[in-house]
Amino acid sequence: MEPWEVVHHKDGNPSNNALSNLEIKEFGLHTTEHHSGSRKSYDARRSVEAFALMREELRHVRDQKAHLLAVAEEVLSGATIETPRALLRLATAAIAKATT
Repeated sequence: MEPWEVVHHKDGNPSNNALSNLEIKEFGLHTTEHHSGSRKSYDARRSVEAFALMREELRHVRDQKAHLLAVAEEVLSGATIETPRALLRLATAAIAKATT
């Protein structure tokens, strides 16, 4: 599970842990469903915002890691690297992209 996900009991009974009664939901959606019709407190709104920012940052970090891994695999395989200078340019570009 991701940090922003929670396990929801479909029938509303938290002691019924049958797999058919469980589903994974995003924290914000889960909170909204349980508190529909009521106004969200300031703290609840801030929590939803914080989770949204965390999801965005995590996706960004995962994209960076995937790109660095792809470059590392290409460098290690040596399949497309003609010269050490080309290797250095490829690695430098990947690092620069990851730090933006």
